[in-house]
Amino acid sequence: MNETYPAIAKSQASSSSTEKEAFAYIVGNQEKMAKQFEEQAQVQREQFDIIRVQQEYIDTLMQMLAQLHKKKKKGPKTKKKKKER
Repeated sequence: MNETYPAIAKSQASSSSTEKEAFAYIVGNQEKMAKQFEEQAQVQREQFDIIRVQQEYIDTLMQMLAQLHKKKKKGPKTKKKKKER
């Protein structure tokens, strides 16, 4: 039985080392993931800003078109006289 204890101790030591490496890997990946989430959130905010600006531009264009359409419906303010030949 004395030979069994060193084998168990060696197995536990190697297991402990592996656990530490695994924990360090997980912690490192959590930091990487957190950074990636941060970067993704920043990209999404920038995309949202771009979409917001595009929507404002579209709204402005629609207002301009509505004004032009309204003016066209009213017709010219002064009618030109036809020249007789």
